[in-house]
Amino acid sequence: YSLMNALKNIISNPIINENDYMKSIGLYIDESCDKKLISEVNYVINILEKLDVNSLSEQNKLMYHLFISTAYSEKYDLTIANNINEVWKWEQILIEKQILNLRIANQLKDDNIDNNNLTNIFTNLANRYNNIGRFLYSFDYWNKAIEINPNSGLPFINMGNTLAYYGINYLNENKYQYAYIQLAHHYLNKGISRQLENDVIFQVKEKINHLEKEYKYILDFVFCKDEFNINY
Repeated sequence: YSLMNALKNIISNPIINENDYMKSIGLYIDESCDKKLISEVNYVINILEKLDVNSLSEQNKLMYHLFISTAYSEKYDLTIANNINEVWKWEQILIEKQILNLRIANQLKDDNIDNNNLTNIFTNLANRYNNIGRFLYSFDYWNKAIEINPNSGLPFINMGNTLAYYGINYLNENKYQYAYIQLAHHYLNKGISRQLENDVIFQVKEKINHLEKEYKYILDFVFCKDEFNINY
């Protein structure tokens, strides 16, 4: 906790300049998320919600909305994501706040925005739209993330997981179920060949192995040419 305590001291310094303040906030969020500390996530959310956003430079306004959306996302993951009763509630305030701030960040972007930040905006928007069942919006934003950074593996992985989930659980007509599962396998393999964290690689390999074991008959199925078109 020594780094977090040092960052707290920097953040609470009344004469700190704006850029150093925002940089320290970003590092504090990263540490809080890495350590899964809900108390510290709430601490930084409280600070950001009280901040006068209009006083910030345009670049720091964008970073503000990225930072607070990240904090809301972590709070959701730590408090709601694994609680089935909460996940299925109609009103999802934390997801709504994430989407709102990510959309504002997207509006604030300019030609100088870092590609990693832009990729994060699109990927996170896609993930949260997917959380609330906005399937087509999700794929639009994942594809935008891929256009910006074709080497990022997460958009491919997220598309693959989503297609697999819908294909396995919701589609009864064979040709659509087969197409979704084949596309899922395709995107998961695309994702694993790109930039990913080691723990994500392990999870994706397990998913691919599961599909190849349990749904081999589907993956081996050959469609008639031009039978139908699904293009995600």
